[in-house]
Amino acid sequence: MLHKQRMTDTVPGITDAALILTAMAFTLAGIVKGITGLGLFGAPVALLTSLSTTAPIQTALLVIVAANGPTIWQALLGGHLFSTLRRFWPLLLTTAVVSWLCSGFWLLPYMKWGVAAAACLILSYSIASWLGVRYAMAQKHEKWAGAFAGSLSGLLTAATGQPLIPSIPFMEASGIKRDQLVQAINLVLIVSSTAQFFSYAGKGIWAAASLSPATIFVFLAPSFITKVGLLTTISTFTGLLVGQVIRHRMQPEQFRRWFLIAMLLLGIYLAVSATLAVMK
Repeated sequence: MLHKQRMTDTVPGITDAALILTAMAFTLAGIVKGITGLGLFGAPVALLTSLSTTAPIQTALLVIVAANGPTIWQALLGGHLFSTLRRFWPLLLTTAVVSWLCSGFWLLPYMKWGVAAAACLILSYSIASWLGVRYAMAQKHEKWAGAFAGSLSGLLTAATGQPLIPSIPFMEASGIKRDQLVQAINLVLIVSSTAQFFSYAGKGIWAAASLSPATIFVFLAPSFITKVGLLTTISTFTGLLVGQVIRHRMQPEQFRRWFLIAMLLLGIYLAVSATLAVMK
């Protein structure tokens, strides 16, 4: 006699075995996030979606919390918040302003091409860095160069949803250490996505606005306290803490190697996503 797998009481259509697999995926993504500062949560989110026959909005928003909570954590609690803000405020300010001004002009029908462009930029940077290209800049040029890089990052955020290029090459050229780099990357992610949220919300594009980490603060509700939400969040932060311990024990060249691997994986994921979207 065949026995049906028991479904969770809070998320119809998801078995306990599927949740365990999802928790493992979020833990691994959290470890990568803890080491490199880059969130590769697309695969775990896709896994959870594919394993569920239904997708309640509460579950979707809880996944957003699990995926973006570590970004807020690393942005605010990296130990270099005020020094990073003092040093890179032109980059952060222009990224936020330009993201807010320009988001919404490239809407969903064209988003796949923006994702493809982001994939090309990230892969180009990663491959060039693997081939030994290094970036350097005198500190006296940081303010104006930061404003320029932030403006480009804001434009690319609006067009592609990814502010990492040219923000990361700029920060690498400034010569900051790995822990401050991780915090600075997450600050860029926070300011760009929050600016996008308010820009989309102001234009009434709520479907796009709901993808922002700012959603955590706007849509937080008691319905978030569900089994799948707690499981994904705990798994993510457990992986994050493990990843941070690993990063602190790494040599600089080891960190750089794993950082570039994460960038390559992100670029490949975006390229595959864009290809699938174009083929539809």
